[in-house]
Amino acid sequence: METWKEDIRTCLDELSEEFTLEQVYGFIPKLQKQHASNNNIKAKIRQVLQQLRDDKEILFVEPGKYRRSKKEHA
Repeated sequence: METWKEDIRTCLDELSEEFTLEQVYGFIPKLQKQHASNNNIKAKIRQVLQQLRDDKEILFVEPGKYRRSKKEHA
């Protein structure tokens, strides 16, 4: 089973270098299927985006807007 981080990374791979939180929310149906026991998908998405930001994989541009960093994830 993939982790939340891996699943969110896969979703981000489908988006452009700059993306919005709303675009990531567009993957909620897919993520609900992968993580059926989680009833707080939006909160989990935000948490994982914060983790990816802390890991320097993405950059926070402004509220609700992100950019991938040049560093590749492992």
